[in-house]
Amino acid sequence: MSLPVEDPTSSSKEGNESNEQDSSWGFGDETEPWASELVYSIDLWQDQVRYFIEQVIGEPVYIVGNSLGGFVALYFAACNPELVKGVTLLNATPFWGFIPNPIRSPRLAKMFPWSGKFPLPDSLAENKRPESIGDILRQVYADHTTNVDDVFCRIVETTQHPAAAASFASIMFAPQGKLSFWEALTRCHANSVPVCLIYGKEDPWVKPVLGASGEKASA
Repeated sequence: MSLPVEDPTSSSKEGNESNEQDSSWGFGDETEPWASELVYSIDLWQDQVRYFIEQVIGEPVYIVGNSLGGFVALYFAACNPELVKGVTLLNATPFWGFIPNPIRSPRLAKMFPWSGKFPLPDSLAENKRPESIGDILRQVYADHTTNVDDVFCRIVETTQHPAAAASFASIMFAPQGKLSFWEALTRCHANSVPVCLIYGKEDPWVKPVLGASGEKASA
């Protein structure tokens, strides 16, 4: 629900209204000024959480995150300890971002031709395949009798947005955060931010062994 309300890129191509690929936002020739630094990364998400807490809640909070949201919650707490009373992580993934962080590893990051910023390479324009979404959802649940129709419909609806393909590609190719999951745990411990780690033993993707590793890192 936080997709751009306008195209992050501009295009000088003629007749792009008749080109189906060009009807997708984010694949133009140049980036609009307001989107020049836009990347759907862990840093953007923690900024969004911070803005919400500062502008809407207005006081320190207990924050809970599930899966990738767990990484976001922990990363936020490590970067903004003054805004956090405590953190609960539910099957938190300890990793996100496939491209080296440009601040921590500037030379290594330069070796990658693209790091999630707009405009996107035309080669990354994806086809919307609802059947593949269903296949992925079925992998997420240990109980395969779980009805995923509601989640499925919400995701398919989101893919119809003209910015969906570019936003998804930006997420998948986003650079890693300035702090790793383990560094964020250590920083929270150093700042006396209490962290509760909870991992389901039947989770198909994020295994309990990650929680055990997290306990060691924060000890």
